Amino acid sequence: MKMKYIAIEGLEGAGKSTALKAIKDFFADREITSVREPGGTPLAEKVRKLVKEEHEGEVVTAYSETLAFFLAREQLLANVVIPYAEKGNLVLSDRCYLSSIAYQHEQRNLVTSLTEDLAIKPDLIIYMDIDPVVGLERARGRGELDRIEKKDISYFHKAREVYQEEAAKHDNIVTVDAHQTIEEVYDNIIRILQEQVEKQVVYK
Repeated sequence: MKMKYIAIEGLEGAGKSTALKAIKDFFADREITSVREPGGTPLAEKVRKLVKEEHEGEVVTAYSETLAFFLAREQLLANVVIPYAEKGNLVLSDRCYLSSIAYQHEQRNLVTSLTEDLAIKPDLIIYMDIDPVVGLERARGRGELDRIEKKDISYFHKAREVYQEEAAKHDNIVTVDAHQTIEEVYDNIIRILQEQVEKQVVYK
């Protein structure tokens, strides 16, 4: 089959931009539609702003956060991902449902239920694995952290643990060591994509 939908996943500072560039270079002959989660539509971008910013005097509960992310996700899938995939474009996403499984781990049952109802899921997920301490240090170097990035380090260690568990369970999730240099990460992703083609899992 021809690959329609690829997502890049990982903690903050994992180097998703390098991964996205490698995929775009590899599929240079394809029409590519790039999206991000949360975001990608006017409504989804408003949700992104709401969930990432601080709300003085108000706690954003794990349940509310989960529902907000899935609201944005559903809008993106219905209005962008599915229409463009059906046109034959390759949809390249910065994050997908796997972020909710990892980050909203306190609401695992709710996330699992909502994920099962999604109309489309990525053909391939490249998970950029990094130690949360290293990743957050990189993220701080980019500027001020958002509300989610300011959570306790234990939250990110748990998210990483969930990511690793999911990668071990699903063949369409491939792990890349994000502690490597930019050049090494780039080369590894190109190799992964070539292997997918050679296995005839996907066609360019």
